[in-house]
Amino acid sequence: MKFPLLPHEWAYVAHTSESRSVVATDMKSCAGAFVSPLTLRSQISVQGMKRALIIGVTGQDGRHLAELLHSLDYNVAGLVAGHDESSTSALLSEVPFVQVLHGDLSDLSSLVSAVDVAQPNEVYNLGAMSFVGTSWGQAEHTADITGLGVVRLLDAVRIVAGSENNPIRVYQASSSEMFGKVTQVPQTELTPFHPRSPYGCAKVFGHYITMNYRE
Repeated sequence: MKFPLLPHEWAYVAHTSESRSVVATDMKSCAGAFVSPLTLRSQISVQGMKRALIIGVTGQDGRHLAELLHSLDYNVAGLVAGHDESSTSALLSEVPFVQVLHGDLSDLSSLVSAVDVAQPNEVYNLGAMSFVGTSWGQAEHTADITGLGVVRLLDAVRIVAGSENNPIRVYQASSSEMFGKVTQVPQTELTPFHPRSPYGCAKVFGHYITMNYRE
């Protein structure tokens, strides 16, 4: 089945010294923890505001992205794994405007719920098991979260907004670890991937599965 979910005109590859990323579809924002979905939807349906859902919002990049989007007048929602009150409190102490949703890249149903409640224009996936050394000791878990988690997120977007003319734009963040054993210095967008860790392999999978859903 072909998914026009991630239209070609929305997709691009952004490569820096730290990351190589793919953009794909569109979405809406979200709302606070421990409230009913109807209440959350009413909180996020601010007329005329773009809405963004950030996966991995508790990380450094996620918080910086939240601040940037907020400065651009986005209504920003962030996904926090489980019901970790310490992570939620720490997040809200720095970016109090973020509306917290709970879910996990290992669980499709929680992602569907988050996307459904948030109704975003844009989804940013910065979530991953991102410790390269640790990924050797937790290879299966790394593949599940960093690789298959991308599939679950893309499917959640498809389930909520449909396979045809899906309005949600999805950004899949990648990593310099995808290059691994590099064949040229510096790397460019045409440099072949040669990952040298389970983390790098999972990121390459996430990159290509996003391209496949888009195409």
